[in-house]
Amino acid sequence: NTGLRAVRSAVVAFVDSDVVLDTTALAALRRHLEDPAVALVAPRVLGLDEGRGVLARYEAARSSLDLGPSPARVHPHGRVSYVPSAVLLGRREALGEGFDEALEVAEDVDLVWRVARDHVVRYDPSVVVRHEHRTTPGAWLRRKAFYGSGAALLATRHGEAVAPAVLAPWAAVAAGAVLAQRRWSVPVALGATAFAELSLARRLRGSDRPHRAALAVL
Repeated sequence: NTGLRAVRSAVVAFVDSDVVLDTTALAALRRHLEDPAVALVAPRVLGLDEGRGVLARYEAARSSLDLGPSPARVHPHGRVSYVPSAVLLGRREALGEGFDEALEVAEDVDLVWRVARDHVVRYDPSVVVRHEHRTTPGAWLRRKAFYGSGAALLATRHGEAVAPAVLAPWAAVAAGAVLAQRRWSVPVALGATAFAELSLARRLRGSDRPHRAALAVL
């Protein structure tokens, strides 16, 4: 926000310090602003290192920063409902006062949704930037918990724009067991997961590899 208040250019870019982008990325995103209806555009965010370790491979496949290979207009409940502020390019006049400094998390989603009320926000996956994902267990878990804590704050400000959490029964049992933090928590959580996997694998027995397919779905 300090930078936003200081600039006088019509277009402003936000780039996180843990992001690497080449010299063509911002120029490619800038093309979208030739459309006067577009106020904000974001690229696809992939990992810097996608092959070392289980968590690096997980982030390469399931990162919450990677919104997929298909372009989209961004709006609540849309196919792409938000974009992260790892890299954003936008019209300064449409950004108002910028990020809500009362929010310690989800301030990027809040900004995107506020802009999307009156303007077009686009996601362009043909432009790719690289992000240094957290891939050690402690840092990864802390980041996931941090992101998750933003849902209630967004619901307070944006109401039904926030999609409700939906848990399958087995997932609710596993989550409840882990949150209980008792000696029986891990066995119960593993048991619930194994039960769900076996049940789904039986239903997928027509597959060449039903257990692998079941784990992929879970």
